[in-house]
Amino acid sequence: MKIQIISSSEFKTFSWSGGYTTEIFIYPPDGNFERRDFLFRVSTAIVQDEESVFTKFDHVKRFLSVIKGTIVLEHSGFHKVQLSAYDIDEFLGDWETKCFGCCTDFNLMIKGENEGSLTSLNINGIGQKIQLKEGCISVFYSFNTDLRFNGFSVEKNTAIVVSEVEKRDYVNLLGDGIVLVSCVDMRKSR
Repeated sequence: MKIQIISSSEFKTFSWSGGYTTEIFIYPPDGNFERRDFLFRVSTAIVQDEESVFTKFDHVKRFLSVIKGTIVLEHSGFHKVQLSAYDIDEFLGDWETKCFGCCTDFNLMIKGENEGSLTSLNINGIGQKIQLKEGCISVFYSFNTDLRFNGFSVEKNTAIVVSEVEKRDYVNLLGDGIVLVSCVDMRKSR
């Protein structure tokens, strides 16, 4: 198992029509978001406009969780959902998606045939032993709480990337808040 810590000073910020997006992690490491050259990407976004239209991303599965604020996402012809803190919505990047409300959100984008998930873990003072999935790359992110990750102190707004996972690999988490966990199964991209 390989563990990489990415501090907020290493994140990259880009503007979009409704606000800003901050890239936390992109895979492969030499991927490029602006050229749409990536297999998956983890990011946050600040939605500043009360009403905005999400950029379309063909052949991309998206998972979105609100970190701060409340929004309504309207996926034309599909579904409409209200999201508050740490609620999660899953949709396709080529859907016409309108956003109503301002927020800070967390995004997982997966291209191609790879599968993935986004979950929120409430670890309020309770240690969690988390079984990892073989063949997956997992990204742990805590927006507003410091963590103990496998015994190491990790500051808030830091990403922990776990790769090269084998059967029976697990991690220990301790903190006082919510951690978002992105998991992408990379076996189809090999």
